[in-house]
Amino acid sequence: MASIQDHEAYTNQSVDEIVELMALLRHHTGTSHWTTQVQKLAGIEVSLPMFMVLVSLHRSVSSRVSDLARMLELDISTTSRHVQHLVERGLLAQVPDPTDGRASVMELTPQGADVFTRIHDARLAFLRRVLAGWDQEDQVELVRLFRKLVESIIQEKEQTS
Repeated sequence: MASIQDHEAYTNQSVDEIVELMALLRHHTGTSHWTTQVQKLAGIEVSLPMFMVLVSLHRSVSSRVSDLARMLELDISTTSRHVQHLVERGLLAQVPDPTDGRASVMELTPQGADVFTRIHDARLAFLRRVLAGWDQEDQVELVRLFRKLVESIIQEKEQTS
């Protein structure tokens, strides 16, 4: 039977490996190669931070810039800059806030919704190619364990907020 010290040592080793693997994943999916591959598949150039703005608006339909900043965990000036670039490209529109006529919210334009869909589909196609050589059991296990990790992270975040 494993001792508490053995379990703690194994957990520490696992945590070290997970942190290293997450850093590698972030590095390789946040690099210009990943971005270039996805942009080639989508046929459009949009930085990852700007794509995350599109994702947030796709999920929420409309949001104030301050709400986007909070969702993306970015400062308001950085978020405003990304939003402005997207407005200039015709991907976002500023419209009156239906709940407060003094304020405005950002919404995806039809072109912005199309760009979101193209990049989202390209990201899925890229990951399908990456996982194509994996057997079904490994894919199912990856999803199960990844979901469990994400749920545990969310639970920890909620408990410490």
